[in-house]
Formats: sequence, C-alpha cells, structure tokens
Amino acid sequence: MLIGDGDSTFRRALRASFESDPCIEVVGEADDGAQALGLVRWLRPDVALVDADMPSFGGGAIARILRTELPETRVVVLTRATAGARR
Repeated sequence: MLIGDGDSTFRRALRASFESDPCIEVVGEADDGAQALGLVRWLRPDVALVDADMPSFGGGAIARILRTELPETRVVVLTRATAGARR
C-alpha cells in the first residue's frame, strides 16, 4: 500500500494503523500528488490510498490516470468532512 496525504501527522497515523496488521505492507508515502503518482508508477502497490486534496493534484486525478496506466492498482480516495459539513 502507498499512502498519499499532505498532512504528515495523518499520514504517520495511517501508517501506524495499517502496519499493526501483518497482512498489510506500507511500501511508501507521499506528501503531494505528483510524488504519489511517481511512487505508484515505480513501486506498483496493490493499493494507493490518496487524499482528494493533495498539493499539485489530488486523488481523483491520480485515480483517473492509474485507471489506464496501472489498472491492477486499486485507488482509494480519502475525503475529510470540514466543520459545518452536511452529513
């Protein structure tokens, strides 16, 4: 799994959470969309967990690119509710 998020504290928390499961290996982290895409292309993880609003470009763009380039990589795009958001 590759984790892409601009918030380093959140990224570390996700990594720690996933690494507690011996079935999941976190192979890389990225703090912006361009870096995440480059790492996915190089590392070819089974799953890329990316933030929708990363610097340079977000998870939606990464998902669209990888759908054609690396269809075997599953992309999960994270979104966060903001204060006052409707549920």
